[in-house]
Formats: sequence, structure tokens, C-alpha cells
Amino acid sequence: MKQKLFFIMISLLGMTAWQSCSDDDDDKKPVPPVEQSYIDALKNLYPNATKVEWERKGMYTVAEFDQPSGIDTEVWFNASAKWAMTVSDYDNNLSLIPAEVSNAFKAGEYSSWVIDEIKYYEREIGDFYLIDVEKKGSQDMDLYYSPDGTLIKAIPENDVAILPDMGI
Repeated sequence: MKQKLFFIMISLLGMTAWQSCSDDDDDKKPVPPVEQSYIDALKNLYPNATKVEWERKGMYTVAEFDQPSGIDTEVWFNASAKWAMTVSDYDNNLSLIPAEVSNAFKAGEYSSWVIDEIKYYEREIGDFYLIDVEKKGSQDMDLYYSPDGTLIKAIPENDVAILPDMGI
């Protein structure tokens, strides 16, 4: 009888411990309510933005949404709700970016490489396109182009986040 009671107690304790476990794989934390100043700032810049999702990235508050054209867009605001950066994600579609940049890529050293993604960064300190390319047997490369199609630099991909105030 004591063994049966002991087994029941251990089972109950185990069930209680099991219920208190949480799903630690989900590292997304809920964003606190966004202040109206951020919402107003976004509406001034992108009045047609819908299905906006807000998140914190370091000291920035970021609005993420799809533009009516279908382009994924992130708009970054500083702590004062002042615009800091816009990032437009063109997936890997060269036809969506200016001909100057597309033509420069097609005429360049990496034209035979596969485009993984294309992003356009608009910032106060300067705008640029980032084309991430890959080729089997080679290290992935990040190609930085000015809006006029000038190749600024080509560097091995490093997965470092680009922030509004950092140089390229």
C-alpha cells in the first residue's frame, strides 16, 4: 500500500512539473503597446500601411508591413518616434529595382551568381541597395550599390544587422 501511495504522489508531482514547463523555443516576446506618436509617424510616411506589426530592435521601434505593391517594408523609428530608416525587401527580383542598379549587377563580376535577396536601405546618412548573392563552392557575397548603380563594395556575407546610423 505504501508503494502504491508513493507512486501516486510521484505521478502527481511529475504532472505538476510537466504543466509548469513553457515553450522556450519561441523567442518572440510580445511588444508593449506602441505609443500613438509612432503610429502617427508611420501614418504620415505610409498612409496606406495596413496589417502593421510592431517590434523592438535594440533602441528602435520598427513597423513591419507589406506595401500595396506587395513589397515587404520595415520602417525604423528612434526613441523620439523620428524616422531613422526604411528597409524594402525585393526578395530576389531584379525587375523591381531601378534599371541602373539592375544593369550594373548584370554587367558585374557576380552576374552569374544566384541572387538570394535584394534590399533597399533608405537612411539619412545615405541610401543603398544590398544584393546578397551565392554560388556553390564559394562564400556568399554582399554587394552594396548606390541608387545610381555604382558598386560601393563587395564583401563576404557576415550577417551583421544594418542599423540606421552605421556606415557601410
